[in-house]
Amino acid sequence: VKAAYRRLAKEYHPDLHPGDEAALAKFRAVNHAHQTLLHVGLRRMYDLHLRHQEARNKASEIEDKERKSSISGVLLMRR
Repeated sequence: VKAAYRRLAKEYHPDLHPGDEAALAKFRAVNHAHQTLLHVGLRRMYDLHLRHQEARNKASEIEDKERKSSISGVLLMRR
């Protein structure tokens, strides 16, 4: 994590890209991510958020599959 942070921070550092708003935004995002990973409480909250998001995505995929299968089943019965 430390090596990746240093590499990205060096790559997007504002001193290397003066006036580049995209590089500044990426630099800020890299710093925020690094701070989040260093702080134990924030890292736990982030991990929990990711697990909840993955569960919601999986549930919506299952619902979509069920909806598609029930719709195709109804359409096949009408024939």
